[in-house]
Amino acid sequence: SLRVALYEDNDTLREGLATLLRLSPGFSLVGAYANGAHVLENTQTSPPDVVLMDIQMPGRSGIECVSLLRERYPHLPVLMLT
Repeated sequence: SLRVALYEDNDTLREGLATLLRLSPGFSLVGAYANGAHVLENTQTSPPDVVLMDIQMPGRSGIECVSLLRERYPHLPVLMLT
């Protein structure tokens, strides 16, 4: 199954997307995070095949997270949520 990491600061949206992923055949949720403060650590600990990333989050924006991920994991696909 496709391992997905989800970053979304809106609790309701994050929980809804996490539930959808958990219930969808062929997908495995490796983490659902409210912010990108530990994006590199999360990616190393629970490696995803793809990342769903919110653009505006407190602390570290999705844009900043993508920059960090590109440096360390250049081939990791990231889909931006708006």
